[in-house]
Parts: sequence; structure tokens; C-alpha cells
Amino acid sequence: MTGCRRIRGRVYTFHKKVESVDATPNLTIEGFPVQFIPATNDLVREAVENAATLKYRDVEAKVVTAEYLAAIALQTGRAKDRERVIRLLDEAVIDRTVLGKILGSFGLTDKFKKFEKQFHEE
Repeated sequence: MTGCRRIRGRVYTFHKKVESVDATPNLTIEGFPVQFIPATNDLVREAVENAATLKYRDVEAKVVTAEYLAAIALQTGRAKDRERVIRLLDEAVIDRTVLGKILGSFGLTDKFKKFEKQFHEE
């Protein structure tokens, strides 16, 4: 994990030299917010393996789907991650069937049910 942090740190340092950015973990590249997530566990590795490939201008980029982002944030469980889950559920197009399969595969179904009851009842 230290290697991942070192590489990610170099990316942020380089980007900060090239463009004026704040010290948040998100970068803005060509007007798009970008976050680098090191693949430190099975859920994140699967999310990266199943990431969608999007093309912007002449550059292809792998983008983790909203379902995986919600599962990763739920698994991490910090206050800012709970906020991210709420925003994803409110603002993103989430396929609940896909999300349910991901949550089930990683033992997060009960945690999600508890989360929804506590934070996201409609």
C-alpha cells in the first residue's frame, strides 16, 4: 500500500505543479473530477477489473461504475464515505440489481440495509 500512496502522491504533486489545484484527494482534469483509488482489497480490484472504458477526445480512461463506488464507500464506512453513498443513491443512475449482487459478493448486504434504514429512508 505504501507504493500505491507514493505513486498517487507523485501524480498529485505533478498535477499541482502543472495546474493550480487544492490539496483535496480529487483532481480536476479537463473539467472532470478525477480520483485515483489504489486497488487494496478484493472489492476495489474487482471494481477496477469491471470498470467501464470511456473515451474523451482521443483519450480512453477506465471509470469505476456507480454501483462499485457505492459499495466501496459503504465498505470503507467513514462519514465522508456515507455522504458519498447518499449522493450516489440520490444523484447517480444506480442499477439496484447490480449493486445487490456486488454487496452480496462482499458480505455488505446487511450493512447496506442498516445504512438505508439509518441514513437513506425515502
